[in-house]
Amino acid sequence: MASKYPHVYDPFIIRGVVFKNRLEQAPPGCFFAADKNGFVTDDFVSYFRQYARGGVAICSVGNCTIDINESSDEDGQLQLSDPACVQPLKYFAEMCESYGAHGSLELTHNGKDSSFDRLGHAPYSASSFITVAEERRAKMMGRAPVPTIEMTKEHIKKTVEKFATAALYCKQAGMKMCMIHGAHGNLIAQFASPKYNKRTDEYGGSLENRARFAVEILDAVRAKVGENFVIEYRISADECAPGQMHFDETLEFIKYIKDKVDILHVSSGIHDLYGEPYYMRYMLQSYTMDQMFNVHYAEKVKKAYPDLIVATVGSIKDVAQAEEIIASGKADIVAMNRALHADYDMPRKFAEGREWEHMPCLRCGCFRMASPHTTKLCSVNPIWGRFKEYPEGRLPRAAVRKKVAVIGGGPAGIEAVKWLLQRGHDVTLYEKSGSIGGHIRDAVGAPFKKDLRDYLAYMEMYAKKCGARILLNTEATPELIKAEKYDAVIAAIGADPIIPKLPGSDRPNVHWAPDAENGHVECGEN
Repeated sequence: MASKYPHVYDPFIIRGVVFKNRLEQAPPGCFFAADKNGFVTDDFVSYFRQYARGGVAICSVGNCTIDINESSDEDGQLQLSDPACVQPLKYFAEMCESYGAHGSLELTHNGKDSSFDRLGHAPYSASSFITVAEERRAKMMGRAPVPTIEMTKEHIKKTVEKFATAALYCKQAGMKMCMIHGAHGNLIAQFASPKYNKRTDEYGGSLENRARFAVEILDAVRAKVGENFVIEYRISADECAPGQMHFDETLEFIKYIKDKVDILHVSSGIHDLYGEPYYMRYMLQSYTMDQMFNVHYAEKVKKAYPDLIVATVGSIKDVAQAEEIIASGKADIVAMNRALHADYDMPRKFAEGREWEHMPCLRCGCFRMASPHTTKLCSVNPIWGRFKEYPEGRLPRAAVRKKVAVIGGGPAGIEAVKWLLQRGHDVTLYEKSGSIGGHIRDAVGAPFKKDLRDYLAYMEMYAKKCGARILLNTEATPELIKAEKYDAVIAAIGADPIIPKLPGSDRPNVHWAPDAENGHVECGEN
């Protein structure tokens, strides 16, 4: 069934836990996951069902706090400090297991990134300092900035125990693994960072000392959960910000934790939405940046520590890329988030030879879960987040099959065809030009528009394989439509660009940019 991607769909076992393939859903933020107590909700379970059903081996949930009273930076955050969280978590674990997947929570303490205004007290960190985010918040709210509180040794010890207890709650809920969040500038990373850790005791100074907090957490988690539980550790290979952890130092840091983790999840960048968001681009890459962005880091980690099971993440678009990564030995597991928002059925489609149905991600700005509190949804998957309306992730079959014409072969036309076919209708698409794509073709000329070119290729392949009647070089005249006796007509005819009438715009050497980028007009060298 999956012969084209033998490495991706090769099951493997860690500590007696069987993983059906090498695909992991990278952890999105909780956002609306929890109720007022910080416990799992039915909406949360239903949301993740679409990914488990789609075929990943691991469904990860991001930013689950080990102590909601001192680590909180988003609404509806899951909390793992109250033993009452276990029973609701069982529903998530059991749902994942019913699809052959493993549920996993990313255990987090975000330290400096919890605001004074949310907590009601100063946030804790490795040392005392004022963050850029706090300076900006204080200025906006008309108050003095509040510095972080340097954690005492006793506080460190309690925090270590909180991580271990949170992991135990995951196990008690039926999960067989969890992820320790040591990446993206969270508390563990703050202890590791020479920028934020100015301590002079055994937790500061040398890299070995700065790694001590992470080591104690991993030892405590293992002692609490036993040997039959998988520990994944998330790390930023390079925090990509001045004065912070860079790859050479991270590579050395790994030697202190390598024997204490089962999977090393290699990411990059920092999470700093309100302070210096520029550096978040390395954590959440835009379409102008390279695809498979962090793979080179994972490859170097794997080369330095060949016995480590390494997961890679960051702008990996599909199973074909995952196969190349794993087959070439650059990583053992491939994690995706936004690519699964665009198409949560991607793992199943590639396994079943339905690659032509795969909707490629455009790498927009989404990285959280879809939320009922916002209209910000996926650019290419209109069903994403609408799990209440469409619990099976698809439209139901129509009671009456209709004959429908779609006019226009651009993105709206192809989408109309797709959903009409899913409803079971008889569909004909008319495109007056000789190619599918519409104005998408105008937008793909620039070299950095690789993601959009992927989407154009998807549109072309879908039109070829979907089973609808696709008529190119055919104008849908009123006479033609009337003669076919359609039950319904969808006009997806797009729009023409608005070109402002500026002085000189009518000169023969002035052209519309897409015409120049796509070689439709002759341009000079300047």
